[in-house]
Amino acid sequence: VYADSGAGPVSLGQALTCLGGLVDPVAHGAVQPITAAQLLGPSGEWEGTTKLLVFPGGADLPYCGKLNGKGTERIKAFVRRGGSYLGLCAGAYFASAAVEFAAGSEMEVMGPRQLALFPGTCRGPVFPGFQYCTMAGSRAVRLRSTVGCFRCFYYGGGEFVMPEGCASPAVHVLASYCDDGDGNPLDEPFPVAAVQVSLGEGQAILCGAHPEFDLDIRPPTSPFSPSGSSRREVQKDTMGCAAAATA
Repeated sequence: VYADSGAGPVSLGQALTCLGGLVDPVAHGAVQPITAAQLLGPSGEWEGTTKLLVFPGGADLPYCGKLNGKGTERIKAFVRRGGSYLGLCAGAYFASAAVEFAAGSEMEVMGPRQLALFPGTCRGPVFPGFQYCTMAGSRAVRLRSTVGCFRCFYYGGGEFVMPEGCASPAVHVLASYCDDGDGNPLDEPFPVAAVQVSLGEGQAILCGAHPEFDLDIRPPTSPFSPSGSSRREVQKDTMGCAAAATA
């Protein structure tokens, strides 16, 4: 799990905790943090012992600042050779071919991305209210997935948009946003919340929401309140989605 500039402390902690509870260390090895220096270290140092590389929520520009060039090339090569990549929120923006974030606002971040595991644009936030360094705008949104409907923690993530007329057989939609977290249904076609992308012998799963998020350890200052479902029910749904995504 990437643990360097750009990885939000809460998102990083949630990812490590969630995956640590899902992964059998005997069968699959330990869940460990990895820094930019390690990713950029001697060739093969981490690739030979890594099955899944996870980029958590936070901010994608620092990811680009540390890893553009050699780092993104090695990550893409790792996936092509059979590795897996899981991008959550900022990790999903980082792994898309282009980012459109908060267009027209003071927080605007726009432009191409070098990693480009997903060949389209990650555009967000999907829902209003997001502010950096707070939990403003967080909510429990309902997702419709290949395994049913469930609620999932959301905080500033994007939707996945392919260029018009450029559908790709390598891209499979895993889940879509179907309500706004307040019980109001969205118009169809629903914005795409999660995708699976095949690349060479490997794959990437990108998710705009946070299936790894454990509500029992959310920051006490968070205004988030699961609408229409108890915290325990939302946590159960969220952990189930994470398990499916990392299987």
